[in-house]
Amino acid sequence: MKQWCVLPVSPRTSSLAGILSRFALLGVIAFSSPARSEEARTMTPAEIHALPREEAALARTVKVSGVVTFAYPAKHGGLVIEDASGALFINDAELAGQGELPPVASLVEVIGVTGAGGYAPIVKARSIRSLGQAPLPLAKPVTANQLRTGRFDCRRVEIRGVVRQAIRFAPTKGLDLELYGEFGRISAFALEAGNVDPADLIDAEVTVRGVCFTLFNERAQVADVRLHIPSAREIQINKAPAVDPFSSPLIGLDRLQPYSPAGANFHRQRIRGTVIFINPGHYLYLQEGNHSVRVNLAGRVNVAVGDRVDAVGFPDVRTRFVEWQRAAVRKIGSAPVPAPISITAKQVLVPVTKTQERAANDLDGRLVTLTGRLEKVEALPQGARLLFINSDGHGINAHLESPVDAAEVDALRPGSVISTTGICVVDYTEFWPLRSLAAPSEMRLLVRDSGDVKVLQAASWWTQVRLRLALLVIFVVLLASLVWVRSLRRQVIRRTEALASETRARRDAEVEFNATLRERERMAVDLHDTVEQALTGVSYQLAVSEALHEAEPKRSLQHLDLAKQLLSQSREEVRRSVWNLRAQALNGRHLAEVLRDIGAGLSTRNSVHTHVTVMGEERDLPDFIAGHLLLLAQESMTNAIKHAKPENIRITIQFDESTVELRVYDDGTGFDPTHAPGLAEGHLGLQGMRE
Repeated sequence: MKQWCVLPVSPRTSSLAGILSRFALLGVIAFSSPARSEEARTMTPAEIHALPREEAALARTVKVSGVVTFAYPAKHGGLVIEDASGALFINDAELAGQGELPPVASLVEVIGVTGAGGYAPIVKARSIRSLGQAPLPLAKPVTANQLRTGRFDCRRVEIRGVVRQAIRFAPTKGLDLELYGEFGRISAFALEAGNVDPADLIDAEVTVRGVCFTLFNERAQVADVRLHIPSAREIQINKAPAVDPFSSPLIGLDRLQPYSPAGANFHRQRIRGTVIFINPGHYLYLQEGNHSVRVNLAGRVNVAVGDRVDAVGFPDVRTRFVEWQRAAVRKIGSAPVPAPISITAKQVLVPVTKTQERAANDLDGRLVTLTGRLEKVEALPQGARLLFINSDGHGINAHLESPVDAAEVDALRPGSVISTTGICVVDYTEFWPLRSLAAPSEMRLLVRDSGDVKVLQAASWWTQVRLRLALLVIFVVLLASLVWVRSLRRQVIRRTEALASETRARRDAEVEFNATLRERERMAVDLHDTVEQALTGVSYQLAVSEALHEAEPKRSLQHLDLAKQLLSQSREEVRRSVWNLRAQALNGRHLAEVLRDIGAGLSTRNSVHTHVTVMGEERDLPDFIAGHLLLLAQESMTNAIKHAKPENIRITIQFDESTVELRVYDDGTGFDPTHAPGLAEGHLGLQGMRE
C-alpha cells in the first residue's frame, strides 16, 4: 500500500541544505517497509474464486493466470479467464482507454486486487499481460439444474437442447437464444451472430458452448443463469429444423403431452382446431370437440373466429395446463363455432377431490355462457372494458380485450341480470407438490365483442346509486330549507325590531309634537300674561306721561321711568322665552362637530381661537341633552368673548359609561364668582345656564 508524506516548504527552509535534507527524508520514507508496495501473491482462479467475500473485499494484491474464455467489448469492460483449477471474472474498469482487451483464447497474466463482487469474488485488474495463444478449456457438459446451483459460475460449459427462440439484435450484432431440453430451460447470448439467420435455428437441436454467468439479486442469491458465447461459431447444429414447420405430425387436443416411453418431445408440434377467440398479435384459443388449448402467437396472423387452423408451436406448461408457445398458424378452412356451455360460477370455483368430477368440471379454455348480476363497468385503455359480475355470490371479471362499441357496453345498468359468453379462464392455487389437488381461486371470462353480452332483466331505474343521490338531494333541500327558515326568522326578528323602532319613533314624534303644542300654548299664555300685559302697562304709562307733560312735568317723568322698567322686564321675559326655544336637535350631527363649526364662526368674527377636544368614545346624545349642552357652550363662549376678552377658548367633552361632561375654559380676564352679576343687574345668562 502506498503512503505519501507532504512536507511544507517555507522561505526560512528554502536553502540548498534544507532541500537536500528533504530529499533524504523522502528517500528514507520511500524505502521504509510500510511504504513499499504489497507483494503480489500468486494464486489460481479457483483459489481466488473460493475466498470468502469478506476476505476478498480487503483488496489483497494477487497475480493470476489463465486463458481468456470470454471478453466484453472494451466499452463494457470485463473478461473471464480459466485454467485447470477453475475460472474467475476480471474487472478491467481501471484499464479503460489503455487499448484492446486480449482476445478469446489468449493466455494472460493479471495483476490486481481482490474484490467481493456482486455474487462471488473477483479481481480488479491493474495490469493485463498477454503471454500468447492457448487452446480453450474443454467445455463441461452440464444440466440447467447443475448450473443453477452456482458452482459453475464463470466456467466454460456445454449444453444441448432445442432452440425455441432466436432474436438478432441489430445495434450489437448479437444473438439471443432460448433453449429447452431435458435439462430444463436456458437462455444464451452470443456477442457476434456472424452470418447466422435466426430463422434457421428455430426448432434446431444444437450444442452450445459458453461461459456460465450467474444472475443474482441484491442479496447475492442465485436468481437464474445465462450462457455468454463469444460468437455464433460456438453454436453447433446437431439436427436442422424441418423445412416446412407444418409437416410435423398432427396430434389431437386430447393428446397434448401424454405419457410416452420415449419421453417428452421438445420440438415443434402441430395441432388443429376451430378458433373460438383471438387477441390479434398475442394469442388465440382453439377448440376441438370437448377440448381446447391456448395458442400464444409468434406474430400477427390473418385468422378470425370460426376459422379452422393448424398451429405449429412448442408445448409448455406455464400455469396448470399445456399451452402452445411461439406458434405459427395456417388457415385450412371454416367451421361453425362450437356452442357455448351454460355454467355457473359454483360449478367452476367449488373444488372437488374426485378425479372424474374434476375432469367433468374442467372448463378452462372452453367457450361458456355465464349468467349473473352486473355490478360495474370499468373502462380500460384502447376502448376495452371490464365487467364485474356477481354469480352465485362469486365475483367474476369479464374482459372485453379487443376494441368494442363503448357506448353499447357503457349503457348497461348496474343491477341488470346479464348473460355473458366468453372463454373461461381459471386460476389455481398451488399447493406444491400436490399440484393435482390445487383448488381454483379465480375465474375470468374473455369476451369476444359486445354482442356476447345480453341483458336478461334490465335493472330498475331506482338503483342504489340513484337512491343515494335522491337522499343526498333531499338532505340538501332540507338543509337549504332549514337555512332559509332560519334566515326568514332572522328577517322577521329584524323587521319586528325595525317596526318596534319605528313605533317608538312615531310615539316619540307624537310626544314631541304634543310637547311642542303644549310649549306653544305655554308661550302664548306667558306672552299674554307677561309681555302683552307689560306692553299694555307701558302704553298706559306713556299716555299718562304725555297727559301730565305740560301740567305736571315731575309726575310725567315718574310715569316714563315706570314705563322704562316695564320695557326692561318685558325684554327679559322675551329673552327667557327665546332661550327656551333655542334648545333644539343637532340635525343628526355630533355635538363636537357642531361646536367646532360654532367656534370657527366666532373665530372669524372675533380675534379668538377655539379648540374642541373629545375624551372617551363619542356617541349620539338625546336631542334634549345635546341641545341644552349646545346652548350652555354657546352662552359660555359668548360671555367669555363679551366680558373676558380671551385669546383662546378650549372646550372638552368627556364621555363616560353613563354620563357626559362639558367644560369651557378661557384665558381671559375672568371675574369674581362671589360678585357675579345677577338678575338684579338685569343679567340672565348665568341664571339661564343654571336653569
